[in-house]
Amino acid sequence: MFSPDRQGFFPALWLQLLDNLSPIEKEKWEAFNLDEDKIEFVAGLQFTQQRFQMISNIRSDNKQYKDLEKSVKHRELGNKAFQHGDLNGALVNYSRAVVTAPDGTEDLANAYANRANCLQKLGGFEYAIRDIKLAMENKYPQKNWFKLEERRAQCLLALKRYKEAKSAFESAQSSLQYCQLDQPKKNKFKQDVENGLAKIREWEHNKDSSPFFVNQSTADRYSKEILQIESPSRVYPSMSDLVTIQYQKGRGRFAVAKKDIEVGTTILNEKPIAWTLHPDRFGSHCTDCMKQIKSVVPCRTCCGVSFCSIECRDNALNSYHKYECGLLEMLVASGLNVYPFLVVRLIARFGFDYLWELKDGLEHDDSSGTEEKVSTYRSDDFRIAYNLVSHKDTLDSESYLLRTFIAVFLLKLLKFNKFLPPSLQNLEISKEELYIGQLILHFVICLPQNVHDIALLETPDSRKWSNSNQIKSLGAGVFLTAAMFNHSCNPSFMRSNHGKGMVSVTNRLIKAGEEISECYGQMWYTKSTEQRRADLRKHYKFECCCVSCIENWPTIKDMKYAQSGGNTKTEHLQRFRCAHCGQVLERRKGIAVKSELTCLVCGNDSKVEDIPLETIVKECKEAESLLSEQINWTQGLKAVKDAQERFNKHLLPPNLELYNTQISIWRAMWLIVGNKKIVKPF
Repeated sequence: MFSPDRQGFFPALWLQLLDNLSPIEKEKWEAFNLDEDKIEFVAGLQFTQQRFQMISNIRSDNKQYKDLEKSVKHRELGNKAFQHGDLNGALVNYSRAVVTAPDGTEDLANAYANRANCLQKLGGFEYAIRDIKLAMENKYPQKNWFKLEERRAQCLLALKRYKEAKSAFESAQSSLQYCQLDQPKKNKFKQDVENGLAKIREWEHNKDSSPFFVNQSTADRYSKEILQIESPSRVYPSMSDLVTIQYQKGRGRFAVAKKDIEVGTTILNEKPIAWTLHPDRFGSHCTDCMKQIKSVVPCRTCCGVSFCSIECRDNALNSYHKYECGLLEMLVASGLNVYPFLVVRLIARFGFDYLWELKDGLEHDDSSGTEEKVSTYRSDDFRIAYNLVSHKDTLDSESYLLRTFIAVFLLKLLKFNKFLPPSLQNLEISKEELYIGQLILHFVICLPQNVHDIALLETPDSRKWSNSNQIKSLGAGVFLTAAMFNHSCNPSFMRSNHGKGMVSVTNRLIKAGEEISECYGQMWYTKSTEQRRADLRKHYKFECCCVSCIENWPTIKDMKYAQSGGNTKTEHLQRFRCAHCGQVLERRKGIAVKSELTCLVCGNDSKVEDIPLETIVKECKEAESLLSEQINWTQGLKAVKDAQERFNKHLLPPNLELYNTQISIWRAMWLIVGNKKIVKPF
């Protein structure tokens, strides 16, 4: 539960708690069975009360409030950089001025106005227009409105939004009545406006005679193909109707193909019910949509988070962030990992009133989620989230105590931030507070087994795949439909993130009735069977029995080494399919490797030399090139389908060429729809 790369106070606090527990208190702890009793016990400990009150006092003193002095200083630095032609330096300082300026003040308005000017010169016209709007909403002096209106008009003109530009120029003219310019400057301004209006009149004159085309770009078309589920399920709106969910006792819930599913089919496109950025991304990515920020919109109250747009800011402030505001920096300082952040987001998003209404109806059921038990499985349904698998029975006493201690800490933080109704704020611990604490503890326990990473692709070139590309974690999310897929080290699909969303596309043909699996950790080609199984045992509490683990498939590194870095040749094939009935034939008999084998099922002979291996290799390479180098999604998938059909007729995994077709689907997904950050190659 502690972050591996971020130090904080909570690990030491936890050790202090263990040292302070008396034998009688330890005995009492062991006797509790209900989560509410555990919460009440830990919250009532004198140690807990004293330490968390100290944390409350520290939080009140150090809350990341706005700072007018800092804002003014950054705006002045921005002005100096702007005057010296350093537009990027100016933009950074203007953005810092925006973040630290108190909401609704003229200083914030001036920071927005200055940044709008800088953005206009940098070609960020849409962002400049937004900043002008924000400046005028934040007490920008009426005497200078004419400047902003004219600047807005010029940005609209650059975007060829002529009707809006005309309206803005007219507003600029009207605003001159409030200005304090002398007559010569006023006349010059009027002339500048008239020049802009003349351009618009020229456009109006020519627009009827000019042909107008709207072409959908290839990238947009491919994006739509990837993100669109052709026929969504009636029961599972985020999933294809080609997939259903089943349940077996001892196996849990799992996904199954209702019909044959072709390679390249989008089977899942889902938004998370809860999500969070890693703390080191709070300043670079939007707290709400998780997209990279190009021009920051700050929280109205704190300086701890950032938004990419007014819409994202207002969405956050109207739901979860009003309870997170000022709280997150204490979570960061705690040194806890990403899971408590997700728990806070989930609880804060739904609010006390809604959660209290659910009190008598919440009942954990591991078998829920099948078509027989649910009419609509919504990705934003708290009741469905409550039924995520928890593995509580695998926790020892000390692990349970740690999670309870964390839950009480999160409960106190939310209470400090007025999550509970005013009538409950000053009570020691009420039944309502115990109920919320029980919910928090439930999710502290169950989320680690049900969370997906949300990532981005760092690449020097988004037009083709580069060997220097890296996938970097942005944060994590709780995807309720995706959480029902079981694990295999050889998954049925590839996935990528777009914003905070996740899309999954099949990487091979899936037969009707076949289980559809995903990969919880490292795939077969990255780590050895022993390493993968150890990781899964530690984090997910099960022994992996997928085909790649049972058959102990080699990693790609080992396969390339065995093939001397070259293509697959007949001497590399350890097994192949009978040319007559498709039965698997093992070439190695003792120490001998045979080239002609007799099938024990159909009785016919098959020769390894008869396999069209050169054709298979060629087709796989063509598919790889179309997807990884040319980023041609449509033709690439067709080539993958053809190559895999021929491969499946003669060969079996693991195989280097088959791997290349599958990984190319994943690469193309990231390049076309995935979160991306362009980085310098060196």
